[in-house]
Amino acid sequence: MNPYEIHGPQYLLLYLAAMVVVGIVAGIVKSILVAGSAGGASSGSKNLRLHPYEIAYLSGGETLALQTAVGYMLHKQIFASDDSTSTGAKRIKAESNPHELLVNIHENESPPDNVDEAGIQIGQDLEFRVAAEAHGRTWAEVQGRKGRYKDIFERIRVRLMKKGLIADKGCESLCRVVAVVAALIPPLVLGIPRIVETFSTHRPVFLLVLLVMISFLLAIVSCYQGALRTGEG
Repeated sequence: MNPYEIHGPQYLLLYLAAMVVVGIVAGIVKSILVAGSAGGASSGSKNLRLHPYEIAYLSGGETLALQTAVGYMLHKQIFASDDSTSTGAKRIKAESNPHELLVNIHENESPPDNVDEAGIQIGQDLEFRVAAEAHGRTWAEVQGRKGRYKDIFERIRVRLMKKGLIADKGCESLCRVVAVVAALIPPLVLGIPRIVETFSTHRPVFLLVLLVMISFLLAIVSCYQGALRTGEG
């Protein structure tokens, strides 16, 4: 028995329409939540004074911030690409005293324009940590060890939250729940009941199965969404 008395292509259209409508509603709810989360801190965004690594974090999360730090150190020739192996991914090769080289650079080089002391300190701490951790590793290995920089990334995150550029953790968790629930409503309400019916009649609908799989994939992706930028960010 078809619980919705709709057959064929019309049912697929109904499922697609449900995905779109639920997605729009979820987007509106998330926007309201994020706006409320940033409301108390948005006044601080008038004076951003962000470090380049903080801007990278705001644009692409921990991965981009880490990539920016490695790129800076390659540019300053503290790191080089190890070409001793002709196969496989290239490994990062650090100079003999990367810590000392960084100290000299920090002493002799002007800090990034319009960055406050806290931002400069975070940037230097990230560079020192990368200098100690990245030697002899490929970029994929460095990226896989992001947990080694968790305390620094948390300091970046807190600064961006205080400036009203990203939502707080409570808002992020709530928005993640909203996104997951929105992704699961169409398959649980429309997809699975119809699939069970079609299997019982030995006529499974391939496109509907595919749409349900896409919905579950969206739910999984929503569980791992990064920092939520506010309107100020």
